[in-house]
Amino acid sequence: MWTKSTKSNTPSTLAEQALAKAEEAQKALEYEYGKASKSKLVYPLTLDAQIEKGRECMRFRIISRDHLSKKEIYFLTPAGLSVPDGVSYNELSLGSLGGKAVEAGSAVIDNIKKGKFQKTDYEEILGMGDMVAAATIAAYQYKGGVHGEKGTMAAGLAANPYTNNAFQGSNMRTFEFNFKLIAESMDEAKEARNIENTFRKFLYPRKHPGSPMVLIYPPYWEITFWKKDGKNLVQNEYLPLIMLCNLETMNTTYNASGNAFHEDGSPTEVDMSLSFKESITLTREDLYGETAIDYDAVEYKWDNIRSGQNTVPQSTPEFSKSAKETGSSSGGGSRYGGFGRG
Repeated sequence: MWTKSTKSNTPSTLAEQALAKAEEAQKALEYEYGKASKSKLVYPLTLDAQIEKGRECMRFRIISRDHLSKKEIYFLTPAGLSVPDGVSYNELSLGSLGGKAVEAGSAVIDNIKKGKFQKTDYEEILGMGDMVAAATIAAYQYKGGVHGEKGTMAAGLAANPYTNNAFQGSNMRTFEFNFKLIAESMDEAKEARNIENTFRKFLYPRKHPGSPMVLIYPPYWEITFWKKDGKNLVQNEYLPLIMLCNLETMNTTYNASGNAFHEDGSPTEVDMSLSFKESITLTREDLYGETAIDYDAVEYKWDNIRSGQNTVPQSTPEFSKSAKETGSSSGGGSRYGGFGRG
């Protein structure tokens, strides 16, 4: 029977002990990866109103290495999206088969010279036609070295290298996104700065708390595309399904069109170029799931997005109120509408 400890901070029941362990584990994860943010970053600030008018949006979601969502950033979907699918093939000369052919031909000549020609395993491997061709080439090369090569050249003959296109694997996909953030107010310029610094901050690794000689990987980025359906946002299934990515490069240009600033010194224009690379090479199953060998089913598998270690369940952005209901418009009111600020 459990008895209460004299120490006030000691759990008295198994349930309390389990709860304490769970809290410790949660604190350890937060210490390792940080707490999730309750706020979202959106650009432009009138995003809700523009979605109400039928514009599509995209979401960048920071996913920690323990596969939890940490922060969300929303933009209008940019023009000119490009998807670089590809696989690699290399030319491969099957030297072993070519060698077998010459070897078979040499053996045939030797047997003929000795008067002992008979069916051998080579016939089964190569077939009679290949045996004769191999024997012919071997005859010209019988003396070996340069003389043999001259013989085959003079006869206009060459050994078949049996070159094939050998599959090597899938290429890593890289995605480029370019955004021009033109701030119509100081508030919008601050939002642009927060977005810029969020991408920059979580592009980099951080030092391990236990040792500066060890680095902790940067988080993943989940990239998804959304459209309005009634009062909700749903995933736009006409745009690409992208697995969890690593942010590799970021280039920022300030006031590319003209050197203008707001009263607080913030630039009126920020151009941001982001380059992401998927964290895994793809197979058909990654994109199409169980329909990998179904030649009629060509829909993406939207249930989850993979990284090299695990899957991340999809989540739907909050978008349940119209711009009119939330006051989200260029004239003022709640700037974040259905997305909220947490």
